[in-house]
Formats: sequence, C-alpha cells, structure tokens
Amino acid sequence: TKLFFKRLVLTSDATYLQGRFESKGWKLRLKPFIQKILYNHIANGLWVPSTASLQYHQSIGVPSNQLAITPYVVDEELISRVHAATQVDAFRMANAIPTNAFVFVFCAKFIERKRPLDVIAAFAQVANLEKEIRLIMIGDGPLKKEMEEIVKNLNIVDKVLFPGLIPYTSLPEWYTAANILVFSSEHEPYGLPVNEAMLCGIPVIVSDRIGARLDLVEEGITGWTYPFGDINALAGYMEYAISHPAQIKQMGKAAQAKMQHWSSAANVEAQMNFFRKKFWLH
Repeated sequence: TKLFFKRLVLTSDATYLQGRFESKGWKLRLKPFIQKILYNHIANGLWVPSTASLQYHQSIGVPSNQLAITPYVVDEELISRVHAATQVDAFRMANAIPTNAFVFVFCAKFIERKRPLDVIAAFAQVANLEKEIRLIMIGDGPLKKEMEEIVKNLNIVDKVLFPGLIPYTSLPEWYTAANILVFSSEHEPYGLPVNEAMLCGIPVIVSDRIGARLDLVEEGITGWTYPFGDINALAGYMEYAISHPAQIKQMGKAAQAKMQHWSSAANVEAQMNFFRKKFWLH
C-alpha cells in the first residue's frame, strides 16, 4: 500500500489469550514476528477493540502511534429499546421464573472453550442458599446433553433453565429479566455478552480470560473478575451477589452508565481521532 501511495489501516482483536491458547510450537513463535512486520511496515495503523488487545500488540513491538482503541460495540439502539420495553415480572411469569427469584444468566455456545460446566458447578454450590434462585443457560452445542445430565444428577433441574438459542432481537429480554451475567470462557478475545448484559442494566461476573474485562469490568462497581477455572471463587461471587441484591441493583445501574462511554459514537470518534492524528485530516 505504501508503494502505491495508499493508506492501510487494519483491525485485530488478538490478545495474549489467543497467543497462549490457540497456537502451538513454531506457530506461536512465528506469529508475533509476522504480525510485527505487517503492522509496522505494511499497514499505516492498527485498530484494536480493547485494552487487552492493545497490550498484546504493544508487547510484540507495535508502537503506540500505530495503535488506537476503537471500542467493540453491539447494536446498543436495539438492545436499549428492547430492554426498556421489557416487563420483567410478566416475562418471568411467562417463562416459569419466580418474580422474586435471584437470577443468573449465561449466554454462549455450549462448547469446552466457553466453560458452561464451570457455571453449573458453581451454581450448584449456591443453589440451595435461598428457595428462589435460578440459572438461565442460553445457547446450544455439543455439551448440552452432558449439562442436562449433570443438572439432573445435582438435583437442581427445577432451578436451571435451558431456553435454547434465542434470537438476537429477544436476547435483551432475558438479560433484563436476570440479575447478573456469568461469563466463564477459557479464552475470549473480547466477549460481547458483557456489552449486551451491561446495556440491559445488569452487572457481570467474568473470568480473567475475557478481553472486555479491562475496559468494562470495574471491580465491585460494574462486576467482578475471578481466576479462570476457579469454581470456588466463582461460587463465592455468586453467593455474595445473592446476599446483596440491593448492591447488585446499584452495580447494574453503574454498568449501564458505563456503556454510555463504550458506544458506536465512541467507536466512530476514536476512528476519526486516529485519522486526524495520523494523517492530519481536518
């Protein structure tokens, strides 16, 4: 592109996590070298969706003046509209969820990398603390039968819901009807369910392998981060949430407010600021 007097700006959501868990052997060693050449000598700039991704690219030698965070966003207009229109009590009753229940929600594919079994195991530790506690497992995948069998063996069938795959336009209803999101992935370059849940006014509990955590999860304010795979730690946060519903409600408001600054408008502004700074556009 430089040879033909063109300007090229690339995007990447790569994080430390991708390097550690997706690549092996010589590929892992070669990948940063190739990326450094591409981003430093071929491209004029690189947009990344999160601080986690920014840190990764800085670690492989991409200079700061080549990088810009352009917030990874969802359709906040749609989500906010559906959220505002959702009648929580009516929605819960229509889906056999007690109106007074404390509700956790998980939303991801039922595959190993997403670690849905961790969520069920942690929930089992707290399921009997109060009569009305529920876990909604949104999604589908090869682990579903195993998950259903585990729920049966743990005798928590009446407290765990499997609504299946939910159309995107209906997802905000489920988030809004819940109290808090649990997101447990082994590695997630970003993690859009965090955006979706926070836009719907609920805080989040995420593993420390979720890319969005550095930008959106303020500990004890918009959510919590726990060490990946530490089921006891996850259960501890779940137990705390159950015991502090008023605080969870306030955290949900803080989470929703946080998303006002992590929006499509912020994404566009970040792009324009990069162009102005890098290419002196006015």
